[in-house]
Amino acid sequence: MDEVPLNMHEPSKSKLLKNAWRQSKTVRRIGLNNAVDFYELMTAPIAKVMNKWFESDVLKATLGTDGVIGFAASPYDTGTGYVLLHHVLGGLDSRSGTWGYVMGGMGAVSDAIAKAARSHGAELFTDQEVSSILVDNGRTKGVRLRNGSEVHADTVLSNATPRVTFEKLLDKSILSPEFLSAVKSTDYTSPVTKINVAVRELPSFSCRQNASNTPQPHHQTTIHMNCESMEVVHEGVNDFRGGRWSRRPVIEMTIPSSVDRSLTPDSTSHVISLFTQYTPYALKDGPWNDERKDQYAKHGTALSYA
Repeated sequence: MDEVPLNMHEPSKSKLLKNAWRQSKTVRRIGLNNAVDFYELMTAPIAKVMNKWFESDVLKATLGTDGVIGFAASPYDTGTGYVLLHHVLGGLDSRSGTWGYVMGGMGAVSDAIAKAARSHGAELFTDQEVSSILVDNGRTKGVRLRNGSEVHADTVLSNATPRVTFEKLLDKSILSPEFLSAVKSTDYTSPVTKINVAVRELPSFSCRQNASNTPQPHHQTTIHMNCESMEVVHEGVNDFRGGRWSRRPVIEMTIPSSVDRSLTPDSTSHVISLFTQYTPYALKDGPWNDERKDQYAKHGTALSYA
């Protein structure tokens, strides 16, 4: 996973052979059998991977959602095995495959980065749109803001997408046609709609009803819905590919306030995040106007509390 993929278009044959030899040593180190399993995981549909290891349809589909989460693909599509691997590579507190909540909300991450940057002498400009990246003799030298002022720097880091960075902020004449073609061909298709809601009390599930408003262990985890089987997930993808939102969207619910009480003004209310898919960026039968957005929000929350 740490090796740079082979560039089969590498013009230097000696360099290509050298890189291929380096990667072959990795295969020999992990063993041929493990290499075959690893290759299958990297290329196979997540449905095939789950079928190999589990029997329960509910368990296979629930675990398999990590192979399609944020990905406009079906569990029967190739490459979804790698997406699962990608989501379990990380860890927290020396435990692999785990996730966590940021105390104070996700904005606390930005605040921490800003504080660290300022401690090293950085200046932060907020609400200042960048109109272009300044270039001199083939090297970046800063940025020009929308108000016309310039900020000079030896290095420019862009957190915008490649298309915005290289097609809108930079003078395209300094970039090669091959590079621009690669940027234009980048697929940003996303099937996700995020819904954030505030509720008066913790949700109570028919399979695990609340005895009180005190958060229970299942409230502090990721709660999966509409993934009783791989076929249910696949049907949602078919809706998406037909230009409609999923009739039964895959939903991952988290309740950050069940862990961090600083997120709400009192001891009973909670904030809930619904990560839903599949929703097309462009609907087949009309635009995403306010009415449609409201319809989908009600659709997603109704299914969450069904």
